[in-house]
Amino acid sequence: MKRLIPAVLALFLLASSPALAWDSGPWRGLDPAYKIRVFMIQAGTSTALTGNDGLLCAPFPYIGTWELVSLPQVAEPEAYVYTPSSDGVVTLQIRRERDGENDWDMLSTAFTIDVNERSSITATTAPAIGDHYTLTEGCWVCIDADGIGVGVSGFGVSLPVRKQQ
Repeated sequence: MKRLIPAVLALFLLASSPALAWDSGPWRGLDPAYKIRVFMIQAGTSTALTGNDGLLCAPFPYIGTWELVSLPQVAEPEAYVYTPSSDGVVTLQIRRERDGENDWDMLSTAFTIDVNERSSITATTAPAIGDHYTLTEGCWVCIDADGIGVGVSGFGVSLPVRKQQ
C-alpha cells in the first residue's frame, strides 16, 4: 500500500495541472535504510497518449549522481495510464537527456502496459533497467511512447532513485 500513496497524491495534484513532475521527498513511506526517492512525471488525466519521443519531459531535481533502482516489494519503476488501452499494448521508454551529451534510454526492456490494465506492474513483460541508469543535476527525464494502444489517456512514470555514494 505504501507504493500507492505517492501515485494517489500525484493524481490529486493533477486536477489543475496539465503536466507535473513530482517527487516523494526524502524517503517518504519507505524504510530510511533504503534512502530512496521517487521521482514522478505525469500528464493530466485527459491528455491523450500519442506515439512520440519526448512526449513529456521534466528536469531531474536532485544534486549529485543518482541511479534508477528496482527493489522488489519496496520500490519499483512503474508506468501507468488513467484510461487503459482497449486494444493493443502500451509501450513507454524513459530517456535521459543532457545538453552536450548523448541521449540514452534508461531501460533495456521498456515499460509495457497490457490491454485493459492501468499499470506496468502487472505486465506480461517486466521492464529492465539498462546500462545508462544514472541521473545528475542538469538532466532531463523524458517519456517516449513507442506503442500507444487504443483510447489511452492520462499517463506517467514513477522512478525510484538512490543517491550514489
